[in-house]
Amino acid sequence: MDHHLSQGFFQYIDLFFAQRVLKRLKSDDEAHAALLATLFAFSRQGHLALDLSDEMLEGSLKELVQKGAATFPAHAIADMIHGSTSSNAWICRRGSYYYLQKNWAHETHILEQIERLKSCIPAIPMTLSTVELSLNVAQKKALENAMNYSLSLLTGGPGTGKTFTAAELVKACLQCCPTLRILLTAPTGKAVSQLEGNLKSVLIAKAGTLHATLGIKPHVYEEEETSLLPYDLVIVDECSMIDAKVFSRLLCSVPNGARLVLIGDKDQLPPVEAGSIFADLIEMDRCPSTHLTECLRSDRNEILALAHHIKEGNEAAALHCLQNGSDVTWAEFDDKQLLEKLWREYNKRFPGGYSELPQAGQLFEALGRFGLLSSMRQGTLGVDAINRYFLYQSMRQAQEDSWWIAPIMITRNDYELELYNGDLGFLVRKFTDDLLLRQFGLDDYFLLLDRKGNPRQIAALNVTAFEYSYCLSVHKSQGSEYDEAVILIPPGSENFGREILYTAVTRSRYKVTLICSKELFTQAVRSSSRKKSGLCSRP
Repeated sequence: MDHHLSQGFFQYIDLFFAQRVLKRLKSDDEAHAALLATLFAFSRQGHLALDLSDEMLEGSLKELVQKGAATFPAHAIADMIHGSTSSNAWICRRGSYYYLQKNWAHETHILEQIERLKSCIPAIPMTLSTVELSLNVAQKKALENAMNYSLSLLTGGPGTGKTFTAAELVKACLQCCPTLRILLTAPTGKAVSQLEGNLKSVLIAKAGTLHATLGIKPHVYEEEETSLLPYDLVIVDECSMIDAKVFSRLLCSVPNGARLVLIGDKDQLPPVEAGSIFADLIEMDRCPSTHLTECLRSDRNEILALAHHIKEGNEAAALHCLQNGSDVTWAEFDDKQLLEKLWREYNKRFPGGYSELPQAGQLFEALGRFGLLSSMRQGTLGVDAINRYFLYQSMRQAQEDSWWIAPIMITRNDYELELYNGDLGFLVRKFTDDLLLRQFGLDDYFLLLDRKGNPRQIAALNVTAFEYSYCLSVHKSQGSEYDEAVILIPPGSENFGREILYTAVTRSRYKVTLICSKELFTQAVRSSSRKKSGLCSRP
């Protein structure tokens, strides 16, 4: 146990949990402690279940955990053969899978809701035959699934037309039933805006972020009763970002007779919290699902090839793409002046100071042309350090009587102001020498886009939760696309697996510059950060 603590597998919180439980059980068995600490460590890392045959367990720890499972007090472990969600035991067991009680409850509830929706017949019958559509075979199949079943899944990589297919689905459904009540939702405001952007010519009853739709409030941990959504068709984009708890709430909120369409890229990064539920649902193959594979964009072949090799875990082919591409380039961390170089590249597109206030359209157009991403939050080349450095450089560049404009991201939902976590925009201030020390004034404002893509100004005094976004984390860049992306993958990123590389690379339309070591790149491609669960093994 001490060895694995020093190796970084365990944290002190894992051992503290094991000690607290064993104290209640009046046990001091090391094997029992190993089982509890491992379960808590897996849960902390976002896994719903621990499979005792898992390759993540090895050597002496695996033997100790297996011994703990075999001898754990019978009254503190429950065999969940019949799929019950309730148990007073500390550990729930089904076959070789072991769960903390809350994780078993989430997984079981998700499975129950999937079965409920599968058994329902849509209340409003629809047919695709009356609609003329210029879609490929897979896209047409996705529409047929959505019309014929209460629950359907749509997955595919970048450029395969997932969002376009969703837009065509809405148009086809409205032609069948003009009074259809439709909801568009996604985990972030950015994803919702992109979904809406493909439907500008269609009237939609409602669009909003998933947390707002489900009434999930930050820092509220008590379970609230889930209300049924008053819609006939619910389309959810970027489903790979949805964790187990929110997924459970979402499925429960869809009434019998409604249609639910789940869209996402199953190979992207899993949620920050527990579970890789969307990928699990695709793998389970119990619901009608469509996998779009035909790339509809011919101008990003090198990027798509690199993304494909990363997704397949083929490090040799991925490295070949990096070393021999023109649209895809690679550099190692071998330059002490890297931050200065990055700032010069960024500053070409986003000067810190403007003698005249630019048009809002010009700023947002530039925002979509270039993205600087890092896979790490902390560290010398993490998001926080880069943003601090760029902020300082932009302040040095700005001059008296000029406009100082900085890119920002909203970090918390504010429903009154219609601001959503993940919204990107700009902070606009008149430059003074004490700008960073001075509080916001009446003339300072945030420039953001509304849900229809129109620019709007919000007084800076009214916005309480934002961060500077010269550089974004790869996690927070999900749902965004750039003409060109520069991606930093510092040491430690290999723990995120190939998903961090795949997600980062697919943020770019035309050009990718990847900055990382060869060793780190190959380590990341070989591994996966997908969260473990028992969903695919359950009857």
